[in-house]
Amino acid sequence: MTPEQAFVLANEDAPYFMGGGFHSTLANILNMPKILDVFQKGGGVSLEELGRDVTEGVERLFRPGYLNHLVQVWLPTIPGLVQKLEKGGNVLDIGCGCGQSTIAMAKAFPNSKFLGVDPDHYSIERAKKLASENKLSNVEFLKIAAQEVSKEKKYDLICAFDCIHDMADPVRTLMTVRELLKEDGVFLWVEPNASDNPLENRNPIGKIITGVSPFYCLTVSMAHHGKATGNQLGERGARALASEAGFSHFEKLPIENPINQFFLLKK
Repeated sequence: MTPEQAFVLANEDAPYFMGGGFHSTLANILNMPKILDVFQKGGGVSLEELGRDVTEGVERLFRPGYLNHLVQVWLPTIPGLVQKLEKGGNVLDIGCGCGQSTIAMAKAFPNSKFLGVDPDHYSIERAKKLASENKLSNVEFLKIAAQEVSKEKKYDLICAFDCIHDMADPVRTLMTVRELLKEDGVFLWVEPNASDNPLENRNPIGKIITGVSPFYCLTVSMAHHGKATGNQLGERGARALASEAGFSHFEKLPIENPINQFFLLKK
């Protein structure tokens, strides 16, 4: 392999390692019969039914971003947040999957407390194992949905990385997020770099994101009788959901990223 090929295909710690994309794509292709069946009969395919290769492929796909950009680029874009987390704050990572995002933050900010939640049993078990391997005492993982998080504690930072669009009821989830925020807390919401206008997705990234949606985002939501929002919310769609959930502040953060767009919300 050339250094450039290895950077993308062999080094799992590289910022733009794409092995996870191939991993999850193969798993999606093997799930084609299930997807076609629900397209014809209705309903959806749950994450558990999609299989562990999908879960692990998605984990490997997003891990490079968390490892190389989350603490170094994304969080510092929010004024005063890094300083608050360095002193010690409470952070909630909803839809945390296998915990890669939560662990990256917990390692960087040992004085803060982190809670990662996800309703998928296999993902949470992997997250707990990852926390144990890293000998972290400031992070906890629970197999629950966002709406089940205890309201007794309020959070300085709540994160949702590429997961709101997968949920059965995105507005209810956002309302829960707003309720769980401290008065001066912030919500970092990350969505794929696509648009709710199909004509604006006529580019390589937009086409990939749109093509992936039926294999995961749409069908997982529909399996739980959800809204099936799809991964093409875009800024307009996200603003509409945030307004419906009661947020008073919404802004798109000036982060250059080919895959994702970043929104900052306040109560």
